[in-house]
Amino acid sequence: TKFMPDNGNQETLSLTVEELEALRLCDLESLDQDAAAARMDVSRGTLQRMLYSARRTTAKALTFGLGIQIGGGHYEISGQGCDCRKLCKNCKFK
Repeated sequence: TKFMPDNGNQETLSLTVEELEALRLCDLESLDQDAAAARMDVSRGTLQRMLYSARRTTAKALTFGLGIQIGGGHYEISGQGCDCRKLCKNCKFK
């Protein structure tokens, strides 16, 4: 196994939009897996598989100095927004 990045390597790894969302909800928003799965409207097992894949891809990219391309997958952008008019977890990054 190669542990040092190859400076000449321009390889890019792929991360699906669903994998990114799983990472965002669990690791950035600190939701537990049940809440994140409910938010994404998937089973907890499906969320766990997406999270495992996303973390593995991210760790490989960081370890070997590779790029990450985000795209693809099956997703739907929600039109719902938060009406709290405060900086809650749902709208603080808007």
